[in-house]
Amino acid sequence: MTWKTSTAAAVLCLFSQSNARITDDGLWDNNDWYNNREKIGINKGTPYSNDSEVLRRITAPMALEGSIPEYMTFDNVQRVMELFPEDDFDFVVPERNALYTYEGLMRAIGKFPAFCGESNLDGYTVDETCKRELATLFAHFNQETGQHNPGKALPEWRQGLWHITEWACTSPQTGRGTSQCDYKQFGGWAEDAYPPQDDVQYFGRGPF
Repeated sequence: MTWKTSTAAAVLCLFSQSNARITDDGLWDNNDWYNNREKIGINKGTPYSNDSEVLRRITAPMALEGSIPEYMTFDNVQRVMELFPEDDFDFVVPERNALYTYEGLMRAIGKFPAFCGESNLDGYTVDETCKRELATLFAHFNQETGQHNPGKALPEWRQGLWHITEWACTSPQTGRGTSQCDYKQFGGWAEDAYPPQDDVQYFGRGPF
């Protein structure tokens, strides 16, 4: 399920919850279309498909809108709590930044009901697929936010969630301030929504 790897980045970025919606009388009015070959289209700004498998790939990575206070009751959250309890979280990322909490991880996972909530892998149960998804998620976390210090006694795979911005774009790494790390560009709505605050550009707005 390689298409789900993008969910890892989305979960990591959920520390700022968005309630934005596509509004009526906007940019997408009268711009509907459908590509029969790719089996995907747009209806009033929302992607869709007449093919059930394509529709599943479209909708599965999407987050629920708004605050989800009942997230702890969700099947996928309860599954993760059983397969990856807080003690395991503490072991895998023992030197994480205080911003990253187990509760925040559960809240973020609750925003994506398909994460650890389904399996399209032949011969794999939902639990077995969830273990693979969690392994992929934390591999991405470690790659993007890990200390990457081979000189530490702590193995590198346990050095994740150290940074609160992407490692390569965090001082003193050379990527900071370059175009490859300027995700928002300067000026416009993105800078207004996410004003620079030293190293805390994106992740200081939520409890994960």
